[in-house]
Amino acid sequence: MRTTTKKGAQVGKRVARVGMSVLLALALGTGLVGCSKSSKMTCQEYGQLSDSAQLNAVMSMIREHGFDPNSSALGTAKIASDVDMYCGIGISGSAQASKNLGSPIESAINWSSLR
Repeated sequence: MRTTTKKGAQVGKRVARVGMSVLLALALGTGLVGCSKSSKMTCQEYGQLSDSAQLNAVMSMIREHGFDPNSSALGTAKIASDVDMYCGIGISGSAQASKNLGSPIESAINWSSLR
């Protein structure tokens, strides 16, 4: 019988929420409002956004790197999850970033491996 820790359950809920948000955003074709580059956004700035604004920032960052976030909902969800983990979002149930606060969110992804 497999048991789930409280921390594991919280991360699982966050991943499920991100996955559903990605699917909804892809269906609605939402984009990030604003002029600044999402890829230069720090983890601290990212952690202060709502879930939907975080997803929009990730989708914008994917576009900035020459990819289409609408081409793969699973790929977009994986990148969003990687950013969350890099920034320490969801650790101890917190929606705020707790790691790499001054680092840009694009540092969470090895973009050259995606080409």
